[in-house]
Amino acid sequence: MHSGYCGVHVHIKVRRAFAEVQIRTSAQSMWANAYESLADIVGRDIRYDKDPPDGHPAAAVVQQLQHLSIKVIASVEEREQRLASRPEVHGLPWATNIDLLPEDLVPAADSLLALKASILTTLIDIEADFHALKRGMVFE
Repeated sequence: MHSGYCGVHVHIKVRRAFAEVQIRTSAQSMWANAYESLADIVGRDIRYDKDPPDGHPAAAVVQQLQHLSIKVIASVEEREQRLASRPEVHGLPWATNIDLLPEDLVPAADSLLALKASILTTLIDIEADFHALKRGMVFE
């Protein structure tokens, strides 16, 4: 795992052609896209846990994205898996309709969905910071 990224990479070889398929959740995908955009700004080495050069204005954003992946996204997805693996929930599309869940599980599911929305909002805000950095502005 590099910089907190935890998608699954499947390498496929068909005759002489090679392909890579990445399997990831929506939050992992959005995070990975943001981290790749950041790597375009600060350098590709951040993909391999190397910090940006000293004094780079995006150093704090690199740390923020790493924390978001390692601590926040991973924790939320672990909680989601625990909920989804419960026998009374197994197979239900609860993430799109929490009313399908037993009443005692609705608060936990609602909390998870709110956390996921917060993660996505944070990633959108961080991407806006990238545009400011590209224009030469300093992060706030």
